[in-house]
Amino acid sequence: MSNADEEAQADEITALASIFEERIFVADDNNGGQFSAYLELPKEFFIKLEGPHIQQANKYGIKLLEDSDGHATLLRISYLPPIVLNFQYLPDYPSHSAPAFTISCKWLSVAKLSQLCSHLDQLWEENHSEAGEVIIFQWVQFLVDESLQLLNVQSPLSLDFHKVLRSNSFEVAEEGSIDNSTVQHAANAFHEPVKRAVLAENETDNSILDTRAIQDIGCANLLLRTLIEHDRAERQRVFNTSFYNCQVCFSDKTGSDCMDFQGCSHVYCKECMREYFQVQIGEGNVKGLNCPETKCNSPALPSQVRELVGKELFATYDRLLLQRTLECMEDIVYCPRVLCQCPVMKEKDSTICVCTACAFPFCVKCRMAYHGVSPCRLKKDEILKLRKEFEEGDEETRARLEQRFGRRVFRDVLEEFESQRWMDKNSKECPKCHTNIEKIDGCNKMACSQCRSFFCWICLKILSHAIPYKHFNDPKSKCFNQLFTGTVPNANRDFDNEYEDVNDVDDWFFV
Repeated sequence: MSNADEEAQADEITALASIFEERIFVADDNNGGQFSAYLELPKEFFIKLEGPHIQQANKYGIKLLEDSDGHATLLRISYLPPIVLNFQYLPDYPSHSAPAFTISCKWLSVAKLSQLCSHLDQLWEENHSEAGEVIIFQWVQFLVDESLQLLNVQSPLSLDFHKVLRSNSFEVAEEGSIDNSTVQHAANAFHEPVKRAVLAENETDNSILDTRAIQDIGCANLLLRTLIEHDRAERQRVFNTSFYNCQVCFSDKTGSDCMDFQGCSHVYCKECMREYFQVQIGEGNVKGLNCPETKCNSPALPSQVRELVGKELFATYDRLLLQRTLECMEDIVYCPRVLCQCPVMKEKDSTICVCTACAFPFCVKCRMAYHGVSPCRLKKDEILKLRKEFEEGDEETRARLEQRFGRRVFRDVLEEFESQRWMDKNSKECPKCHTNIEKIDGCNKMACSQCRSFFCWICLKILSHAIPYKHFNDPKSKCFNQLFTGTVPNANRDFDNEYEDVNDVDDWFFV
């Protein structure tokens, strides 16, 4: 590596990090990095859903708009997941060779990503004639500003998903041992697309697929969910960084200092709403936490109330709301403890109740501590021994166990046991910060939500930010060709399990 090349690489990576900040991650050795190209969509942009995607949307209560044919198939989207460019400098860049790179995206097919790879090659060929001319800035500008036009992406967008999934197949020697043959091998792997025409799924024409193009999602069942969750997160981020005028105090504040009523989209500052909620709860009007706008009855979400009033006052709100709701129910009794008085639903034909607030078991008839004819005072580990009997028993057996030990106490212990067992089975620790990580979709290249490290889900090896897919293409690695191993079965998880209450859909996604 010449001094001029080394200096040009250092200057370019410093400039990119300064210009794009959060959009770019620089490798630890400053020899490459990852850039996320977030595309600016038109104000009215829709995704056209077909077949199973329509069924998914209807099942989860997501509102769809009608297309030109009068069918409810259009989903409004404001933000799509980014196109991700991973790049690594070669020793003779920029004097002779272009950087090695891969392009990945969740919603673009491999064929379309291959077009982007080809255009990046073309940009290099057009600009590298001048010795020392760097190219990464032009690449990222093209991906952000011109990729939609090149790919002819228009609204409504039809979701493309192809089973032909590829990752980069180049192999670079360890630092200090790179020779000319290795450099030539890497250059050939990155700058010569595979000359093989295949009839891709849902394509009518033959497409040339590039080994550097990666559709970074395991299967079609995850695509709609991924788009919805990303759109929701980006909307929240934009809301937090925008300015709004509070119609109570008439002050301009950022969204992070405001709250919006999701039913009507009216925005007020948190300080005004905190005082408003505190007064309403203090007067016992827990069903009056609605939008202050005249003739607007959009209610605040419980999560919004909890955030503003604090833990102690929210507990009062939660208790009063439950009390107001259950006052008209005949099968409700109240905890006999003077400092509790929490409403509890009694079991049919049972003389025992367990307070949901203080876990105090009491007799329904005399409101004293439960004094059954043959009291069962079992420890936690003894109750766990009955787990198998409870799980495998019929309805009569379960009812008998719950009547004997108390439904609340008995089920809480079992739920705690099952929760720990589930975590042991479904999560792994990040190899860098040891945070528990659950894998819900995508390939086996994982990104830790805490320290943002890349690691392999299979072997838990920390991966490079510049070339994270190299690990899965190294024949010497036990994870060779295992980028998507095990993703399809997990991809068929029931989306309904995580968003079980359709009525609460607006709490995580709103159109």
